[in-house]
Amino acid sequence: MIQTVQTTEDTLPQTLDEFLAWEPNDGFKYEWNDGEIIRFTGMNKEQAFICGVLNRLFSQKGYFENGTLIAEQNVHLSGIQLRRPDIAYFTFEQLLQGFPDS
Repeated sequence: MIQTVQTTEDTLPQTLDEFLAWEPNDGFKYEWNDGEIIRFTGMNKEQAFICGVLNRLFSQKGYFENGTLIAEQNVHLSGIQLRRPDIAYFTFEQLLQGFPDS
């Protein structure tokens, strides 16, 4: 039997390090903005379909020669802001440096 913990104000991380180690299991994705935790829904079927279309177009046009599209990856925009966009483009140079949350 798998036990899950519902996310409440009492269980929310208080620091960015706690946020990065946190694995919520309530079906939502979360972003960190200077101590504020923002809750979003993940991609729905239509958005996942669009992501697939974009991947095919990138492949057909040869855009994957310089980078790739990655879904719902942590992206540090500053020292106090971490976003999880539905889809983001990363160059191979960025990938060689490690994923943005490394």
